[in-house]
Amino acid sequence: MKYKKVSLKELNFRTHPHLKNIVEYWRTEDDIYEVLVDYPDKYTHLRIYRVDGRPIHNYMDLFNIKNDILGREIEAIEIYPKLSNFKDGSNTYHIWAWKELQIPNLLDLYTYNC
Repeated sequence: MKYKKVSLKELNFRTHPHLKNIVEYWRTEDDIYEVLVDYPDKYTHLRIYRVDGRPIHNYMDLFNIKNDILGREIEAIEIYPKLSNFKDGSNTYHIWAWKELQIPNLLDLYTYNC
């Protein structure tokens, strides 16, 4: 995917104060996806959503966004919070990465016949 950087001035921090720590704002050149990046503590946090508000869950789109914004050799996880931390405000997908993240290598765990 190709991206264009969007000015943070386009974010309405008055009506969306939870976005106050956003440091990068990207939009795909086809204007389908927006990606907001922040760095709370030692983590990198991507908020990914479609401009039209529809659900994404196309794995390859999310995978490519992760690769393009964070890097191809960075591992990241998508968070599904416990109910008490759940806020259903939009079809926003949260991907997190941090330096010490070590997840099992699926190629070592399973045999694939592809």
